[in-house]
Amino acid sequence: MTTKTRPATPSDAPAMCAILNEIIAIGGTTAYEDPFNPDGMIANYVTAPLLIACTVAELDGAVCGFQAIWRPDPSFPGAATMPPDWAAIASFVKVGMTGHGIGKSLFSATLAAARTAKVKAIDATIRADNASGLRFYGGMGFVEYAVIRDVPLKDGQLVDRIRKRFDLT
Repeated sequence: MTTKTRPATPSDAPAMCAILNEIIAIGGTTAYEDPFNPDGMIANYVTAPLLIACTVAELDGAVCGFQAIWRPDPSFPGAATMPPDWAAIASFVKVGMTGHGIGKSLFSATLAAARTAKVKAIDATIRADNASGLRFYGGMGFVEYAVIRDVPLKDGQLVDRIRKRFDLT
């Protein structure tokens, strides 16, 4: 199984929505609780104002995952504490396809973009109950540096966010 990566385009938005919306529907592994539509996906991932790169992974011509990296957005929880030469990352792989190197392929492309943008560190803020996300970022070399306690979900449940970072310097 060979995964190809390339920059995301607006035409990828429906496939990206399908991936993320299934993850949201299952629950427990993303901070997102509301589904995306293609316009929202384009605005938040493909053409976001602070975006450094958004990369999709393809297997046999079909999008099977995506990853994005942005400069800190002061309106995003926790981002106000990030230095301006840091970036935030988000990764999503199609349900049932995790553990096959897709995320690793995406991170390779993201790391190259981060270096080109002179990013000093990448922040991954992960729900504490997202064991697969914590494992993925740990496997990529991210180390824990902070915890945001008791972040409320829409149903009132409180879930910590684990902050991990990957230093590029």
